[in-house]
Amino acid sequence: MSNECKNQLLQRLKRQPMSAAILASAWQDLRATLALLQQHQVNLLHFDIADGYNWPLFTTSETALCQFDRHVFKDVHLMVRNNLEMAQKCYHSGANAITLQIESDQSLDAALTFLKDKTAEFQGVNYPLLIGLAMMPASPIEEFARYLDDVDLFTLVTFDLHTGEKLSAGELAVRVQQLVSLLGARRKDKIIALDGGISDESLAHLSQLDIDIDWLVAGSGLFRANGLAERLKTWPKRIQTMQQRT
Repeated sequence: MSNECKNQLLQRLKRQPMSAAILASAWQDLRATLALLQQHQVNLLHFDIADGYNWPLFTTSETALCQFDRHVFKDVHLMVRNNLEMAQKCYHSGANAITLQIESDQSLDAALTFLKDKTAEFQGVNYPLLIGLAMMPASPIEEFARYLDDVDLFTLVTFDLHTGEKLSAGELAVRVQQLVSLLGARRKDKIIALDGGISDESLAHLSQLDIDIDWLVAGSGLFRANGLAERLKTWPKRIQTMQQRT
């Protein structure tokens, strides 16, 4: 499939400032939640799939992807021991983007090779499957360097899953700038995302800074208690304000 088709998809997705981590929502209200997300034109859904091996996190399997139709873009983040096996399962379950954790190196390169040149349907169009890499706060940005030409989506996790310690808005801004500098001219054809720890308070701090990102992955902070409809109005505007400064 042509690079033009992939670029069309990337530019389309860059107009979606938020990937909603749907597994953090109340599943008993899932139908109403999805309707509200669609009403606010949030069609980008994030799925964390973790097996508890490298990080203290255990979530659903790839079967959750099959419960959602092709109207939504399924943005999958793997934190698993066997990257190749789970990447294959997620691809066959309908993922549109698959992000691997760079610190989990078992079969990492094999998984990236498998995902290359795959396609996935989204809203009636067969697009290239997007390939991503994510990085924990303690890992140096330079570890992305060897993958710059093979990866479409670069995700910076905002907190340490072992300790719960979160990076400050200023620290995140520095890491994003390091990544932008590393990408150089490639930046325009890549997506940069921040994942984790997004709340009303942290977003207020981030929105005051010049941070060149495309997405925020929002989970418990977005779906907590009441106020989802209001956040779906205000959060994208804050993210877009932040983007306009760069």
